[in-house]
Amino acid sequence: MPSAKWMRKKLRETIPSSAKQQSCKCFELWRTYFLQGTDKDRWNDQNGAIEKYQMLIEDLKSTLETSFSCTGENVRLKQIQKDTVKNIIRCLTYRIDAIRNPEEKKWMTVHELDKIKKIFKNFDEWDSCFPILILEETTNTSVVSLLSQDSGMGELYSSEENINNNNNNNHNSEHTLQSKLPRQPGLTRLSIQIHKFAVKDLKKVCDPYIAISLRDRDSVNLADIQYTKSSTRTQDYHAEFNNCNYEVQRYVEKIPKGSSIFFELRSSTDKKTKYYSVLKREQFATGRGYLEIYKGPVDYHHKQLRKVSQKKPLYCHISMTLLDQ
Repeated sequence: MPSAKWMRKKLRETIPSSAKQQSCKCFELWRTYFLQGTDKDRWNDQNGAIEKYQMLIEDLKSTLETSFSCTGENVRLKQIQKDTVKNIIRCLTYRIDAIRNPEEKKWMTVHELDKIKKIFKNFDEWDSCFPILILEETTNTSVVSLLSQDSGMGELYSSEENINNNNNNNHNSEHTLQSKLPRQPGLTRLSIQIHKFAVKDLKKVCDPYIAISLRDRDSVNLADIQYTKSSTRTQDYHAEFNNCNYEVQRYVEKIPKGSSIFFELRSSTDKKTKYYSVLKREQFATGRGYLEIYKGPVDYHHKQLRKVSQKKPLYCHISMTLLDQ
């Protein structure tokens, strides 16, 4: 019986060479637009950078909506490629907005945008996580949103809305604390019990809840974001969460070094992160934990942390349990 490797090779050989060349031509054009745009961006040629970014956005949109590139090619994208294209469009849109509004210090810098370069080097075979975290605390700006349709491909449109509405579900309508991972020989599970989140001006946070995410050193999500229910009781400086359990959805041995768990205290009214705490991978250990509290918006890259913890009671109080050790 032929091996799987041999069958894949024969399958590639059956694709007409003209189709391969056309596909490469289309992806190479995208790469060219991107490199030209970022080069002009670094040299502060703002108009030139915006022009190249817009040309790339238009062709990416056209390919998503019609499956045809501006080169006239019929481009069949896999689902992961469609998702990647949508994220690229969003990042390019944010960068254009940042160029046009430098006084507002938008988060999408050309250095951040450069992370996309590796996608264009081999777009045809890209199947990894998107290298840029789409920040959830972006203020109101013209962004690219994605609406699902019956076709499943989605519709691209511009709107004035907070990026939180694109990335997060309403925590009240879809409670997402998940159950424990199944037991696996030789692998360790981590269960975290959340007791309370204490900050000085808690009264300013309406109906608080916590969004919990596991992220690697590049701030890429390693699992779905989970949300607690709203605080069961707020008293003085404490928002209590009735010892709710957060089950980490990766085995400890499979969590990369440099990863962290973020606990974001959010207001139910605007869904924005008011305060947050960070639990680093090297801190995983059975026992009680008191996590420093930082002022929002959240900084997943640990570069501009604004600590607000003053006394030991004003911490995020948790308990950790390493299972199956």
